[in-house]
Amino acid sequence: MIQYYRDLKNTVTSDSVRDLAGGQVQKIYSTANYLSLAIRRPGKTSYLYIGRGAGHEGLFLSGKAPVSPIRQRERFLEYLRKHLSSCGIVYIDVDNFDRIAEIGYQKFGRLQRLALFWKARKVYFAHLYQEGPDSEQRLLLSWAAKSEVVEEPHSLFDYFDEVGRSRDLELNEVSSHVVAIEEELKKELDQLQAGQLIHKPSFIQRKIQNISSDLNRAKEWVLLQEFLNSGEEIWDYEFHIGEHRFKFDSDLNQYERRNLIFEKIKKLKRGEKILSQRLLETKNLEKENKEAKFKPLPITQVSWGLEKKAIANKAVTNNEYKTLRLAFGTVAWGLTSQGNDQIRSKWASKDDLWLHLDGYKSSHLIVKSDKILTPDELEIAASILAQASGFEGEWIPVIFTQVKNLKAVSGRAGMVTYKKQKHVNCRRQNIEHFIKEDI
Repeated sequence: MIQYYRDLKNTVTSDSVRDLAGGQVQKIYSTANYLSLAIRRPGKTSYLYIGRGAGHEGLFLSGKAPVSPIRQRERFLEYLRKHLSSCGIVYIDVDNFDRIAEIGYQKFGRLQRLALFWKARKVYFAHLYQEGPDSEQRLLLSWAAKSEVVEEPHSLFDYFDEVGRSRDLELNEVSSHVVAIEEELKKELDQLQAGQLIHKPSFIQRKIQNISSDLNRAKEWVLLQEFLNSGEEIWDYEFHIGEHRFKFDSDLNQYERRNLIFEKIKKLKRGEKILSQRLLETKNLEKENKEAKFKPLPITQVSWGLEKKAIANKAVTNNEYKTLRLAFGTVAWGLTSQGNDQIRSKWASKDDLWLHLDGYKSSHLIVKSDKILTPDELEIAASILAQASGFEGEWIPVIFTQVKNLKAVSGRAGMVTYKKQKHVNCRRQNIEHFIKEDI
């Protein structure tokens, strides 16, 4: 949900937001897409939501906190808790030119200020603060990634000129389609719950039913044993007890026929023991599944200068493939079928990771890294692969394995067979921070 300037200004100048002045920040929460300040006034608690960027941009007011399953902890949340918790809100203001909101709050008996700027799907911030009651005021500009001692500046808004603040924004622009913040939070919860369990409940229940059925069949060895103990002779060509059927050759004597039943009993006894253990393990899995925590959604990170030093390098290209250095390693992807072969056979090592869109035509992408990729890092690689391949979905189906598990198809450039592959759906990440030119 994106607020344009007009919507942001209407929100900040509304009576409900102005009434937050004098309230106290009691709790601060974070979800994948929003930060939430719980601001307490006499008889009422309101929740001011701050969009994290990447399509979640602006300020939104609600009477409800984010539900527990979608709450997450990360660096900017801890930073805000350190500086804003238990502080009194003095004002919330908006820039006259661009989408910048400023929160003025009181701490150590002095006014301190946090300004947030939504620009090109990113969020930058400027923070004027004190570390302690007797400390000098410092200014942190997120894109500079370090703070400096300053005299109190007249305006924080002007600092954002460095990162693209506009001074000729059309104030009469058409309003964006803004929905209730509660609907956005429900979307996060729905995404979290969609296919995130260890196993789908229906799969486990079917497995328990199948094992139970096989176990009951195995337990019928008791009926077969009772028949043998009775000493009754078998004269028929076909013989059955319970769900177990036997067909005897006409030349078998009574002893041979009884021996076949006895061998069946021994197999059923062994099966009963194995199936009983398997049923117990599956029921435990069902219990764990009900109690399982969901895999957290990827967090949209606030722009904080972390990307610049290690990963804001231009992609290196030749006519066949491109390479790009990232914080966790170097990636390369083919621009042609021959380029796909080159990165695999000449550029890659056997332990490097190979990625391809699962079920779609795509470039090949290889990751060189001296560590196992985290889920977030895998999603970044998958997002680069998706953009290079023209794949536009929000969730990216990826198949990956090590290069040593690939085998070229003779006479077919860019084609490989693979083994020991894994399949995963990766959420698309904003990769503008990672490259300076279009893929």
